Amino acid sequence: MTARLSVCLLWLIIFAAGCGQRDESAATPESPAKKAITLVHGSGVAFEKALDEIIDAFHQTHPDIQVTRMGIPGGSYYRKLETMIAGGTVPDVMWMGKGFVNFVSRDAFLDINPYIAKEPAIDVSQYFQQVVDLYRYKGGLYGMPYGFQTDVLYYNKDMFDDAGLPYPDLTWNWDKMVEIAKKLTRDTDGDERTDQFGLGGYYWALLIIRQGGGDVLDEETETKCLLREQAAIDAMRFIGDLKNKHKVTPTIPLSEYGTGEDELFKMGKLGMYHSARWLVNGLREADFEWDIALQPKGPTGVRCGWVSCDGYTVAKRTKHPDAAVKLLKHIVGKASQMRLAKLYATPSLNSVVESEFYKEQVPASHAHVFVDALEFARPDLRHRHSLEIMAKVGLEADNVLIGKKTAEEACAAAAKEVEKILAGSAGKD
Repeated sequence: MTARLSVCLLWLIIFAAGCGQRDESAATPESPAKKAITLVHGSGVAFEKALDEIIDAFHQTHPDIQVTRMGIPGGSYYRKLETMIAGGTVPDVMWMGKGFVNFVSRDAFLDINPYIAKEPAIDVSQYFQQVVDLYRYKGGLYGMPYGFQTDVLYYNKDMFDDAGLPYPDLTWNWDKMVEIAKKLTRDTDGDERTDQFGLGGYYWALLIIRQGGGDVLDEETETKCLLREQAAIDAMRFIGDLKNKHKVTPTIPLSEYGTGEDELFKMGKLGMYHSARWLVNGLREADFEWDIALQPKGPTGVRCGWVSCDGYTVAKRTKHPDAAVKLLKHIVGKASQMRLAKLYATPSLNSVVESEFYKEQVPASHAHVFVDALEFARPDLRHRHSLEIMAKVGLEADNVLIGKKTAEEACAAAAKEVEKILAGSAGKD
């Protein structure tokens, strides 16, 4: 039996058996007067502190509900969540981002459409609709966002000024970006070793392939792999050329520099860095001026970006759907978003983004770019095996970046693996 078939059978057995049993050892015992629900989320000191404040406020207005939260490290979040569910420990409310389709396609979440009009009601129209849509699936609404991520081009203004170079603008394309990156790449201390690079972060295979006019899967049905097409190959070659031909991006892995590319940007060693909203907090103490711009256009004139959501879903098998949805509403409400606005995501409520409070949290003159990027943004793959698919593609992108494979070889290898996944999941959605 293949590993994929085993996983599918395991999910089937779990939900058929009614997998809503909670791990009572991990939750506060439920008294007759209270409904006990469990919340799981990614870990992080600042995030957990904000959640504690949000939950305390929830308890004050909902004394009949007891919430116990559990933080799971981000790198193992989805794997741990699958393990919990497979073991019969189904959290009532779950943080969910790019792994949403992988879980909702297995009937893991509650359709909250019947609940959102109940008091306190959620006015969905007040949220950025492109972000809300990331929680829609086959006509249902299976979660709500408190925030979202869009990718932008961060740049070191001081470095640009010192080199007398123009800041990124709407006219930029890949060629212009590489031209400027070359001028920013240099040895600054005379030891014949490059210690300042022009560009970083350009190894997100899905985004780069889409900017190049291609894709991993056909957008409409996601049943055909497109990695063998020339646009995908050319984009994969671009990823490798940044390091191996143009030499404007650091060596991967970065052990010889002792840090990652995000840290190099924070240290003032990268002129430009492709990242999302989560980088802002790490730049608050930076000793240089920085700003953000929209992604440059690809070779076909396409300006394509990426969007992902930060929000919560409710387990379909929760014992207390009304209580769980009340907690979800509270977390995605305005007061909670004001608390979370200090952290890693752009708020999903338009009114919070427009508030002076939020504008103070993003010390960039072009903070609006995070929202402007929605116009050009596309989400991660919506296939039920998207995490597995992108892991295969990302591995091959790394092989190109380190010079282990050509773009043609990497795309062929990735296509072969993706086609196996598609064949194994055919007819199961």
